Amino acid sequence: MVRIIKFGVVGFINSTIDFLSFYILHYHFKLPIITSNVIGYSLAVINSFLFNRSWTFSKFTSGHRIHLEFILFLLGNLIGLILSTVVVFYASSFIPPILGKVLAIIVGLPWNYWYSRKFVFNKG
Repeated sequence: MVRIIKFGVVGFINSTIDFLSFYILHYHFKLPIITSNVIGYSLAVINSFLFNRSWTFSKFTSGHRIHLEFILFLLGNLIGLILSTVVVFYASSFIPPILGKVLAIIVGLPWNYWYSRKFVFNKG
């Protein structure tokens, strides 16, 4: 249960980075939805790896595997990025892009937790 709470705290920080980056890039710098989403999501992924590895899943990491963990983390988050981009782009056809972004973050949360715990931070 503690791990899920930690994941939630890190996820909240990551979601804030993702959301604010998207908002600033799309609404202030007028970048397209997909570009804004990719940049915001990527910034959050970097933060996510660092905090989840050192805090959330620290009992499940191995110092020898950081390169493998990072590659696996990127692969899982590439799937998460595709999911997020599809949701925010499609949802933006019906609702404001910022609400589409919120929906994308919510939809991606279960995938990110499951993948990180199962394949990245598992001391395997």
